[in-house]
Amino acid sequence: MKVYLDDERPTPEGWVRAWWPEEVIALLQTGQVTDVSLDHDLGDDTRGTGYDVIRWLEEAVATRNLVPPNIAVHSANPAGRQRMMAGIESIRRLLRARSDATAPAVDALFARLRSLGIETVTVTHPAVYTVEQAKAHRVRHDGTHVKNLFLRNKKGAMWLVVLQEERTIDLKDLGRCIGAGNVSFGSPERLRRYLGVEPGSVTPFAVVNDADAKVQVVIDARVLQRDPVQCHPLTNTMTTAISGADLLHFLRACGHTPRILDVDALSGS
Repeated sequence: MKVYLDDERPTPEGWVRAWWPEEVIALLQTGQVTDVSLDHDLGDDTRGTGYDVIRWLEEAVATRNLVPPNIAVHSANPAGRQRMMAGIESIRRLLRARSDATAPAVDALFARLRSLGIETVTVTHPAVYTVEQAKAHRVRHDGTHVKNLFLRNKKGAMWLVVLQEERTIDLKDLGRCIGAGNVSFGSPERLRRYLGVEPGSVTPFAVVNDADAKVQVVIDARVLQRDPVQCHPLTNTMTTAISGADLLHFLRACGHTPRILDVDALSGS
């Protein structure tokens, strides 16, 4: 969802209109917003300005590890725009600090891969949180780029499903196929506890943090048909290329022998 906050300008095609900061914040809390574009002056300062959305995002990133959307400012108010851009830069600093905190884990992952005799190639890029953002900042286009679904059922069992990035799949069909029943996305807190990564950085490499093998791995068979497989190495500011055979070797070495799933056989795929 793309949200456009403004009291006068026409809403761009494909965007959802919001008139007041509280409307934007309510949408942000759904977790479905990928982009926001903010005006500053909204006609009634007692109801807030676009800067209030920036402040809310900054607080949420700092205290709740929120994964923010892409943020743009289209205000013509020079002072208001400057203040909003300063807030965005503060959010970026928080995200960089969060990324820096993962560096030891990333180094440990690469060391584990080397110890298994696995060769990989890694590139860096701006932080990406969606498939669309990943495509926009893609450095390498070869092989198979993946998306990863961290799922749980009502009993608390968990699955990491690795799909080709273009796949669409019905969770009901998927849950039935893997014997999970009804499944839903695991919370960010559960993700951190069991796989040790943040939303946006979910990856099959994260099983290195699941020593007790609480998370079951399922891989779309199509992922393994075209080398290399491109995955985040525990951080969404890098992408690592690994052969399908080596990815399977790594998963097994971490105690997570994956189930290979014929997603093409599922309805709606």
